[in-house]
Amino acid sequence: MASTHRTHLASISREAWRLIDKLLLPAANLPPPVDLEPIARLLGIRNIRFKPLLSDAGLALADGGYDIIVNTEAARALPDGTVLAAGNGAWSSLAEGLRFRIAHELGHIAFLKAAGGDRNDDLFTTDEQEVEKACNCLARNLLLPRLGLIRELGDHLLNLEHVQTVINGFQVAAEVFILRFKLADVRSYFAGENAILAYVHAPDGTPRLRTCQIWGGIARERFDIAYRRTPGLESGLKIPKKLSPEYSEQHWVLEGHPVNDLKLGIDLEALMRDNRSGKEDVTVEWTGGSVLPCRCQWCSVTGTRRQLLFIHVSDSGPRKEETAG
Repeated sequence: MASTHRTHLASISREAWRLIDKLLLPAANLPPPVDLEPIARLLGIRNIRFKPLLSDAGLALADGGYDIIVNTEAARALPDGTVLAAGNGAWSSLAEGLRFRIAHELGHIAFLKAAGGDRNDDLFTTDEQEVEKACNCLARNLLLPRLGLIRELGDHLLNLEHVQTVINGFQVAAEVFILRFKLADVRSYFAGENAILAYVHAPDGTPRLRTCQIWGGIARERFDIAYRRTPGLESGLKIPKKLSPEYSEQHWVLEGHPVNDLKLGIDLEALMRDNRSGKEDVTVEWTGGSVLPCRCQWCSVTGTRRQLLFIHVSDSGPRKEETAG
């Protein structure tokens, strides 16, 4: 019975992903940001309404379709009673956090349609946590569709200023941008680079790697695989037990750790606390007495104590450490 239920949820989650991909196709060649209104209308959304809620957002039946209800306590929410009809263009002015909440609710509608429109399907209660995680993934896909993301980045993944421009263009948070690369449909892109892109947050004053993505074999070896030998530190794919493979996510050992755990040979925490942006050329330890030249660069993003951190491993790779005399 459990196996049958798991298969049911996997099938529905796959159909939900395919539905979102299909709805994104008409806008595949358009510049960012993604216009959520036509997608919402095709999914049966009538309006966004702002009112007090216990949760961040939710759905309500409305005129044969649905309204998205957004909590007035959400960051940069509009006043209680505000109604934004789908199709009048007003959604384009919403803040990035609200866009993510709306995209998340569109993910719920995609799940509902994939389940045949049955709001009483057991998966919406029995597997609520799995569905919530899946809708976060669908929201990332909606806001950062694969084709558009790859096109806008082009050959400039290693250019932090360009990455910032792309993030701002898609009107997403830096954290959402990095999390997008953890999903199966874009993980393999840029595999020829050797770099780390991280979202750093310092709520307690200590800059930490809240989330990151690592590309390239050398970067993975130095900044992930080498740490797996430490007891209690693990990385790899987070494969959902009940969802389809599209929702698997990459996890890295040092996520959640202070930035100094990268062991770059500099006090990166102090540098990032004292300077909202900066760059440093560093030489980090490698195996067999070799060293690995890297360039470390960081900049501020929206919000206090939030920064993007970029580490580019030299194209020349490891080299023997020079010794005096």
